[in-house]
Amino acid sequence: MLTWRKTRAPAADSIEEVKTEMRGIEHGLAIALMIAMVCAALCAAPVAAAAMGKTSGMKMAGMKPEPGKAGLARSNAAAAQSRLPGKSLDQVFKRAQADFRKGQKEAAASELRQAANLLRARAVRMPQADKRSVEASAAELDAMASGINKVDDKQMRQAFAHAHLSLARYHQRAAKAASQKKDVRMAQMQLRAGQTQQRQAAMWASEKPAPQAAPKQAPAPDNPSLGKKVSKAATAAAHNTDAEIDRLDEQIERLGRTIGKALK
Repeated sequence: MLTWRKTRAPAADSIEEVKTEMRGIEHGLAIALMIAMVCAALCAAPVAAAAMGKTSGMKMAGMKPEPGKAGLARSNAAAAQSRLPGKSLDQVFKRAQADFRKGQKEAAASELRQAANLLRARAVRMPQADKRSVEASAAELDAMASGINKVDDKQMRQAFAHAHLSLARYHQRAAKAASQKKDVRMAQMQLRAGQTQQRQAAMWASEKPAPQAAPKQAPAPDNPSLGKKVSKAATAAAHNTDAEIDRLDEQIERLGRTIGKALK
């Protein structure tokens, strides 16, 4: 005899368990995805920060602060320095004179402007009194370059003498200041530079340069027993240097009166 069995439908609670399990899997995948995104962001952060820092540094490097008077003066001097010839001031003067005498006035004017730039570059770190004098010489050379067709040889030589004399005055004052600080070696170095400038000024002014007396330098002590002798020699060298500084002062004043450019 045949018997029929009813097929049992799945229980409702089993379906709910499956659904709950699926939601748990989805939740786990979402958390894993978030963790992966966070890790990726953390790994990319140092690279991005470095790139931003580099960009910011480049921008900062490209930024130029608005210069004040002192900064502007240094900038102008640096620009002038970049245009200077690779020769001394007196060499530039000689070249300008040679070009002028050949009738090459444009070339002479160019040399005069180069000399003016050289003077301005040297004047940047000078005390105000000396700076004004040296810059006045530079302005004189620029004016001469602009009116080169109205300049004669004598005017050019006087301008060159004036420029050298303004530098001689600066070195003479620097030598005196160093001597007052008991820095004999610096005083002697500035003195020699001043004497050189004074001789060059005298040559351009067609005046016979004064003979130079080399300042005596104190010998270095070889052993302690020479201490007293060295001390006496140093004192004598200091006195000799002071005398030469005063003598240079007189020479500058006299030559300044001769060329009509007395420097006080």
